[in-house]
Amino acid sequence: MSANASSNDRWLDGAVGLVALLAVAGFFSMTWLTGDDARYFGLAKSLAQGDGYVTAYLPGHPPETITPPGHPFCLWVVMKLFGVGVLPGKLFSAAMYLAAVAC
Repeated sequence: MSANASSNDRWLDGAVGLVALLAVAGFFSMTWLTGDDARYFGLAKSLAQGDGYVTAYLPGHPPETITPPGHPFCLWVVMKLFGVGVLPGKLFSAAMYLAAVAC
C-alpha cells in the first residue's frame, strides 16, 4: 500500500467519524423541547394520557386546530407501545427518516 492510499484512508476514516459524531449529537440534542418537535411530542403525550388532541400547555387545554394530526398520532402509537418518553419518539422519527431516504 502506498503512502498516498494510507493518507486517503485516514482522511476518509476521519470524515466518517465526524459525520457519526454529528449524527449522534443531533440525535441526542434537546430539539424536542422547542418548536414543532415539542408540539408533536406534547400532542402525542396528551393523546397517550387520555386527554385528547389538545394543547396541554395552554390554559384550559383547548383543542388543537393548527397542527396536522398525522405525526402526533404516529407518536401516540409509539408511546402506547413503548411508554411516554422522548427516546422512543426519536427512534421512531429516525426510522421514518431512513425509510423515506431509502425510497
